[in-house]
Amino acid sequence: PSVEDLAKALAPYEALGWQPRNVGERTLIPYARLQLKKARLAGGKRFYTGADTTGNLIQQGMKALALVKREKPFLAQPGELSECAYVTSNDGTVQPYYLYLPSNYDPAKPWPMLVFLHGYVPTISVLAPWVLGKDSYQTAEKYGFILLTPYGRRNTDFQGIGELDVEEAIREVEDLYSVDHERIHLT
Repeated sequence: PSVEDLAKALAPYEALGWQPRNVGERTLIPYARLQLKKARLAGGKRFYTGADTTGNLIQQGMKALALVKREKPFLAQPGELSECAYVTSNDGTVQPYYLYLPSNYDPAKPWPMLVFLHGYVPTISVLAPWVLGKDSYQTAEKYGFILLTPYGRRNTDFQGIGELDVEEAIREVEDLYSVDHERIHLT
């Protein structure tokens, strides 16, 4: 499939506006839209990991859309860093966030969450996001907390539109995962 094929597959959902009917649409359509955005930006070139190519992004987007029909949500996988996405309330754009759930994550109990705001990174982009290193995820494992890293539209200092993105990413994670609302920490 091509970038055009993914765009065509997304078109029926785009025509409806952002009115998700279930958690599958709420999580998978933004993820597919993010893959399309990244594929268009990549323009056929390899980028940040060297393994991600336009073709891989298109495949991920198409796979997500195939799951929409089964109403299966796109959720972060415990024990690994997951790229997730949501549609913003202010301008309807798709924005990524990066989520780490401890490998023993159990949705039956509320988990503390640490929200990490990246610093200024001149090269940050949707194709080359700034995420924490493995030692941070090992710390989340050891102490048992969810780790959220909002993208915040690159280098906004998380003010204005970037601040809204932080708030919306937090709300999205609170709605989809078992978060202890009394133990959300920002760093």
